[in-house]
Amino acid sequence: MKAILSDLKLNRYFILDSRLATRYYKSNKILGVKQNLNNRPFEIEFEILESEKKEDIAITVNINSFSLNRGKKTGGYDFSITARGFFTLENIEDIEEDKEIQYIMYSALPMIISICRSHISSITTNGLYGVYTLPAINLPAIVDDWFDEEQED
Repeated sequence: MKAILSDLKLNRYFILDSRLATRYYKSNKILGVKQNLNNRPFEIEFEILESEKKEDIAITVNINSFSLNRGKKTGGYDFSITARGFFTLENIEDIEEDKEIQYIMYSALPMIISICRSHISSITTNGLYGVYTLPAINLPAIVDDWFDEEQED
């Protein structure tokens, strides 16, 4: 099947901030920690900014596990990463508002989350517990939460 290119274009992206800490405690067995890495809690926040030219969009994503694991004596990685992507939505005058929201929430946002996931995997490659891959995120749930917060503001 021939790929159909999207009206959403990722112009560029970059990592604004990246931190990694390896938590090691003598009481933790390395193998047990490796098996439980995916159970380590983390938070995700994102911000969407549209320019005056409505077709230009910036999305910033922050994924952080430091605050949720502070004070716990469990081994593993703690990380914080902030990434931003700049997008253009071409032919915006022909796109319905619902479709525009779908492009942003279900195409652009996952691209930036994927960039964060890739970066975390890269920086843990040579770590004590081996490569950590950020687990799948329930995207509809975080998008719904975001819409609820936006309506409260």
